[in-house]
Amino acid sequence: MKRWTIILSRGKTGKLLKIDITEGMKNSFFILLAVFFSAFLYLATQTYKNRRLLKDVIYASVKRQAYLYRISYLEASLKKYQDTMQSIKARDYPLRVASCLPQIDKDVWKAGIGGPPPVPVFLESYLNTKINSVKISVSRVSNEEKIIRSSISQEKKKVREKINLLAHTPSIYPVYGRCSSPFGWRIHPITHKPEFHKGYDIANRSGTPIRAAADGIVSFVGVRHGFGNTVEIKHGYGFKTRYAHLRKYIVRKGQPVKKGDTIGYLGSTGFSTGPHLHYEVRVLNQAVNPYNYLDVNSHSY
Repeated sequence: MKRWTIILSRGKTGKLLKIDITEGMKNSFFILLAVFFSAFLYLATQTYKNRRLLKDVIYASVKRQAYLYRISYLEASLKKYQDTMQSIKARDYPLRVASCLPQIDKDVWKAGIGGPPPVPVFLESYLNTKINSVKISVSRVSNEEKIIRSSISQEKKKVREKINLLAHTPSIYPVYGRCSSPFGWRIHPITHKPEFHKGYDIANRSGTPIRAAADGIVSFVGVRHGFGNTVEIKHGYGFKTRYAHLRKYIVRKGQPVKKGDTIGYLGSTGFSTGPHLHYEVRVLNQAVNPYNYLDVNSHSY
């Protein structure tokens, strides 16, 4: 009968292990050996898969914590930004009142958003809820920021318009001195007849500088009947001023002037009984009382 001998070495000890297998046991032995190696390969494969799975779980856990940290950081930053926006919104109310602008409707401030349901990013619903909450808050704050920017732009425009209006509105004394004849009915000092005086006469020494009462463009320089040397300025917004009886004017027609600029010198040209300025203010070409456009509390230009 044939025999098979398998010799196994024990490694460093050098001892040899002999296994004799008869012809009848050969097939059973190789089947047992195949089963053993199959089991060994299966266990090795499962161990490798389990290690990979454990590595993936650890990585996913670390990644989850990183996302949670980033979300918490974003929420904290967003909270500070929201507080800042609330502070700006509170300051916007009096600014719109001062600018004569209508208040922004509460429904506009809500900055509603819409759209299809968000696509889940993570398998964990908690993370998806947190992320969606942050996205909604960011969108709302972003919309509020746009509203604030638009409101501030409107306020700036209104303020510039008001500043421009004030600059072009007669509001200072063209010259200081004694009022020798107010606006309204009077007896003409030369003709001695009743007349409606459309200006405000201010007496002072001849040669005293005359100032422009507001920003504008010189529309006339020259001599007008009864008024003598005259300067007229168009200020826009329907305002026009006239400065008459000047000894001398130092501006030309079409010249831009600023409020407080010297345009001439007080005199007594035309129908005049002495050195004074005849000062007129016209609104839409209608003479109005210049006294209402004089800064009675100011003593400087």
